[in-house]
Amino acid sequence: MLLMKIDKEPMYRKYKVGDTVTEDIVLKISDDYIIVIKSGTQIDEKILYTLFNYESAYKLNSELQEFDTFQSKIKQMQCKSLLNRVQFFKHDPSRVFNMLFQVNEQLFKGFLASENNIIDMSCVKALVESIISLVKDEQYHLKKIMPLLRDDFNLATHSFNTTLYALQLGHLLNLDLDELVKLGYAALLHDIGEKYIDSIVNKSGELDTDEFELLRKHVQYTLDILGENNIEDPIILEAVQQHHERYDGSGYPKGLKERYIGLLASIVGICDVFDALTVERPYRRGYSSFEALKLMITDPQMKKQFNHHYIKKLLITISAS
Repeated sequence: MLLMKIDKEPMYRKYKVGDTVTEDIVLKISDDYIIVIKSGTQIDEKILYTLFNYESAYKLNSELQEFDTFQSKIKQMQCKSLLNRVQFFKHDPSRVFNMLFQVNEQLFKGFLASENNIIDMSCVKALVESIISLVKDEQYHLKKIMPLLRDDFNLATHSFNTTLYALQLGHLLNLDLDELVKLGYAALLHDIGEKYIDSIVNKSGELDTDEFELLRKHVQYTLDILGENNIEDPIILEAVQQHHERYDGSGYPKGLKERYIGLLASIVGICDVFDALTVERPYRRGYSSFEALKLMITDPQMKKQFNHHYIKKLLITISAS
């Protein structure tokens, strides 16, 4: 048994404002069990009111589980309940993003550690659906939430940021729900093939010709991994395959030009580069959001590579009051 029921009245009496929670507290919300109060949290009036207004509270009964099994079930619960938790705590963006980061890190940590390249698709689904729910909420306007994002350049963080930007842009372009879901899957998984070339991706200096050719192979590595996980939707695969194609034909792997590049691929490509430009690297400083988008429009090498209408959509939203 994973959860031990705690009667409401004893739980209410057990804590008072200012006390510190000594165990993770779980509430049943929308037929799901959700960790709402982490061990170590200090009780305030809102938390006390929350505990009192649910019929039952639970605590995690780790004594009845082997540690590994217990941890595994908690992770499954975190993915399964993510959308409910995001909606329940929507008034607290900082907390929402901490929950998203936790599930995202869990997803990529598990994938990178897997010898068989297993992707936890329940976590992918939960993250994409949760982010879609947020981009449709004015409280989560891009300019307001960008300070909450992490800027460390690793696969998990870059994939998350690219997904958030892509879904914001997709929403601004009035994509329907099915298109947004496929866009989210493509953006979140677009670079997972970098698992095989991590040393090159994180090299501090410029790449030589051989290294750059190896870097290009991450697209095919990604497609291979998606196939291993039975991801076969042609729209998702197209977006992944083409996210390094450029409107002027200078991209890879096929050197496609403007009208031959899919809509979702164009969006992922813009957001991939945008996030990369805003992160500090060993060989250059990170640009501000405004600087990065302006650079993509005006830089002699980049200005012909992207759809300027899409970039300006992002530019307007990060500049809006």
